Amino acid sequence: MIDIKQIFWIAGFLEGEGSFTGRTPKNRCAIVSATQVQLEPISRLQSLLGGKIRTFSRKEVIGNIYHRWELFASSAIGLMFTIYQLMSPKRQSQILKVINGWKAGLGQGGYNRIKTHCPKRHPYSPENTYINQNGKYKGRNCLICQREKGKNYMRRKRALVLGE
Repeated sequence: MIDIKQIFWIAGFLEGEGSFTGRTPKNRCAIVSATQVQLEPISRLQSLLGGKIRTFSRKEVIGNIYHRWELFASSAIGLMFTIYQLMSPKRQSQILKVINGWKAGLGQGGYNRIKTHCPKRHPYSPENTYINQNGKYKGRNCLICQREKGKNYMRRKRALVLGE
């Protein structure tokens, strides 16, 4: 459990070094992040709140390695609600913008879930939709487009074999 002193430290650190963003209007992935050259404060954030630390360098500044701590989705929203009253008006407006977008958003993948037709305008009906739940890519495919793709592949393959 985080005590009040740690909450004040988190709020102060993120007031100066933090970023409160949402990915896109279509995707309600809220993000709280902080970037530093020093690893210690970033590691402290991770030990208190979880999240991920990424390490990177910039071409413009040779020799410096940066550490970015990121907290995503509902964990980020929970943190924003927790520290909101401790932040400056500028940061409060940034937090409110992310929270309002998160409330109104469709969620991860939501933009694609509301689509009723594939890009070639075939309907996503139960008879014409294949749900792919294996491997890295999970989603739905239009069966008409999949069949056309398979036919085109076989035509190209035959043309190569026959030398046409």
